[in-house]
Amino acid sequence: METLAAMMTSTQHSRRWIACLIGLAAMAISPLAAADDGLLVLVTEETADDTGVEQSYWWASGATPAWSPTDVALRDALRGSGAGFSEPGDISTLSKIYRRPTPTDVNATAMATVFGRTKVLVGTVRYRATALRPLGLVGWTAEVAVRLVDKGSSGAQVLRSVTLDRSRWAGSDDEARTALRADVATAIAAAVSGGLRRNTAPVGLDAQELMIGIVAPSSRAAIDGVRQKLQSLAGVTGVQESWAAEG
Repeated sequence: METLAAMMTSTQHSRRWIACLIGLAAMAISPLAAADDGLLVLVTEETADDTGVEQSYWWASGATPAWSPTDVALRDALRGSGAGFSEPGDISTLSKIYRRPTPTDVNATAMATVFGRTKVLVGTVRYRATALRPLGLVGWTAEVAVRLVDKGSSGAQVLRSVTLDRSRWAGSDDEARTALRADVATAIAAAVSGGLRRNTAPVGLDAQELMIGIVAPSSRAAIDGVRQKLQSLAGVTGVQESWAAEG
């Protein structure tokens, strides 16, 4: 399932054209309702200890979001920083193509469109129990890899990448994990809010571009054929591809 956007720039007529090849199986035509404005947060929580590894992400299944403890910590931190935290309502019509952990930037921005958002925080937070137990305390570490992405009009644009490590020790696993999630959320919110302040201009193409939709290309060869045809037209100086969905 793929969506291709191709851009042509005409130097003779100072006109720009966009051709979109769309092959999505299912996607809401109008945005699903969200409880408030703000970032769409698509962060997968992964927790590993002696019993195994558990993944949690709110869009996995069902009709309503199943918020993870990391989501809750991020909601408080992001709202406190002014970045906001969008809470989608009914997600029952969300296509199964998107109900996977750790979406790509392309799929994340497609989901942002579904939920009426323009920016999305996507990535993974991995929690691990540590073998070190100083003074009998329980230790946990977190590895964070998230990105602030703007859907743009020419495709997903990464505004800021955040990678960090944090550790916490406490008297119990629950205490250590709770404190660690708060530390992680605060650090992410600070980085994201800074990225938003530095990127207030629109990302991508001018909103007045002409859009041409071509539905369900049969193969990659067909896409390449269209691309070559566009490149052969008089006055076209280049063709840009931007994928709106993957998977």
